[in-house]
Amino acid sequence: MFRRLFWFVLGAVCGVLGVEWAHRRANEIREAITVESVARLGARTAVIVWHRLVAAVSYLTGLVAPGDGQPTDVPAPSTSTSTTQRRHIAPQPRSTHR
Repeated sequence: MFRRLFWFVLGAVCGVLGVEWAHRRANEIREAITVESVARLGARTAVIVWHRLVAAVSYLTGLVAPGDGQPTDVPAPSTSTSTTQRRHIAPQPRSTHR
C-alpha cells in the first residue's frame, strides 16, 4: 500500500515539476524570439547560403580548387591515380555465442 502511494506521489510531483519547467522554458523562448532576432538570423543564413553557392559554382566551373581559394588551371588530383597501396584488414573471427 505504502509502496504504491510512494510511487504515485513521486509521479505526481515529477509531473507538476515537469509542467512547471516546460511552462517556464516556453516563456523564455517566446521572449527570446523577436522580429529583430528572426531578421538577423535570416540575414545571416542568406549570407552563408550565398557564399556556399558562389563557392560551389566556382568549384564546378573549375575556377577554384576545393579549399584553395585561389584561381588555378590545374585540376585537383584524382584519388584513382594514387600510387599508395591499400592495406587489407582481415576480418576478425566471430564467436559462436552472441
